[in-house]
Amino acid sequence: RVPPPQGKQEDDGSKWMCGFQAIGTKAASQSCVTYSFGSNANVVFEKAVKKQHPSCDIITFDPTLNSEKTNIMRKHETSGLLKFVDQGLGFQDGTISFAERAINVSTLRTLVRKLGHNGKMIDILKVDIEGAEFGAIFSRGGLRNCLATYRHEDRNVIGHHIGQILMEVHVLPSDSSGPTEYFLGQAKTAQLFATFYSCGFMIFHREKNPLAGRGGLYEYSLVSSSQAFRAFESSQTDCKP
Repeated sequence: RVPPPQGKQEDDGSKWMCGFQAIGTKAASQSCVTYSFGSNANVVFEKAVKKQHPSCDIITFDPTLNSEKTNIMRKHETSGLLKFVDQGLGFQDGTISFAERAINVSTLRTLVRKLGHNGKMIDILKVDIEGAEFGAIFSRGGLRNCLATYRHEDRNVIGHHIGQILMEVHVLPSDSSGPTEYFLGQAKTAQLFATFYSCGFMIFHREKNPLAGRGGLYEYSLVSSSQAFRAFESSQTDCKP
């Protein structure tokens, strides 16, 4: 778990990872890249990544913060911990309503292009966006286009350039108790993981969020086959070429 939990806030901010030591080892000329969507100004995860990998480029996205928390994130940016982007992950580029105000969102494809990461490996994709993860992943600008690589030999598929995904999944609304809500929640979750599998991701950890109460809120960690191999290689010296 990164970082090791030390309280309720850290419990929600820390995530299970595969091969943390091996992050950023795929090429000597390229440091690691981390995208962290949704922070609420809690940067315990970003600090742990930066401590282990000082050269890692960490970009934290959150358009939902108030002015006080935005200032906190700007201070972290000034310190060199991360780059803060006042924009969220969404189904399409534009604005959406959140907590009775309009916030700016973009697809993962758009954000990758804007940040100059086209064709580069995103070692860690951390997502905590309060139920919007379904639309963001299903969109054509998300991971939906992974299957296109088999039909059109598209080598620039975003899902094939991600090492691991650490995601909070809202399986059911917190106030859901009826069979219809339960069925729809399970169907959406099945579709979400079918999309992940089409991109070559495998679940290696699942747990209920400690702050979820009675709601269907779970933390999932998924790893790509390439990152899984790097993790294995880094722990097994006999297997290195």
